[in-house]
Amino acid sequence: MPELRFSFITLDCVDIDRIARFWADVLEGSIGEPMDDGRYVFIRDRDDLPTFCLQRVSEPTPIRRR
Repeated sequence: MPELRFSFITLDCVDIDRIARFWADVLEGSIGEPMDDGRYVFIRDRDDLPTFCLQRVSEPTPIRRR
């Protein structure tokens, strides 16, 4: 049976710099170079975990509508 695995987990962040430092410390990973004019930051360097993608948003979203 094939093994299924998440490749990315994306989090919306108002304060992307603070959240990136937090998740890098928790996951013992490193913060990659910001992409798309600082809109995205990736936490990597853990082969046993998915890549965390942090996405800058202008304001908090109280409820996600799917």
